[in-house]
Formats: sequence, structure tokens, C-alpha cells
Amino acid sequence: MRLLAAGKVAAEQFCFRLRLLAAGEIATKLFCFRLRLLAAGELAAELFCFRLRLLATGEVAAELFCCRLRLLAAGEDATKLFCFRLRLLAAGEVAAEQFCFRLRLLAAGEIATKLFCFRLRLLAAGELAAELSCS
Repeated sequence: MRLLAAGKVAAEQFCFRLRLLAAGEIATKLFCFRLRLLAAGELAAELFCFRLRLLATGEVAAELFCCRLRLLAAGEDATKLFCFRLRLLAAGEVAAEQFCFRLRLLAAGEIATKLFCFRLRLLAAGELAAELSCS
């Protein structure tokens, strides 16, 4: 009777741990997805640095434009250059907003990593339980 009861308890524990195992596999898939988000965040950081340089170029262009306006008395060439450089400036600001969004994705990836490590421990516990229940 004790063996029968022990077998029943082991079967219940095994089923519970199998659910943990499945949860671990889901966590693994989520982790892989979040790792891709993490990589996207790093790429965004590089793009952001590049766009910050464009932003700085835009600010320099605005100063140069004021100087050129005075020199050229509002010549058309200076106006075209200014409009082009203003677009670069605006692109830099958009990049800054995108970077902040992607930094949040990056943080989400780090949280997912911690959750993944926790779930891996659950997964390992489930496998150990399966081995114990078989013996």
C-alpha cells in the first residue's frame, strides 16, 4: 500500500514537474525572442550615436546658415543647405525617441534573462524529479 501511495504521489509530482518543464520551454522561446529585442537595442544604440552626430551637424549647419545668410543676403544656395540640414536635425530627434523606446526593450531583455535563469532552475528541478520518480 505504501508503494502504491508513493507511486501515486510520485506520478502527481511528475505531472506537476512536467508542467514546469513545459513552462521552461515556453520561457526559452520567450528568452530567444527577447534576446533578439536585446540585439535590436544594441543596434539602436549604434544608430543613435550615428544620428547624434547628424544632430550635431545640424546644429553646426544652423549656425553656418545664419552666418551665410548675412554673407549671401538670403541667397538661395544657403536656404537649400539649411533645409537639408534641418531635416538631418529632425532625423536626430526622431532617433533619440526611438533610442529611448529601444532602451526599454533592452531592459525588458535583461528582465527576461533573469526570468529565464529562474525558469531554467525550475526545468532542472523538473528533470531531477523525473529521474527520482523513475528510480
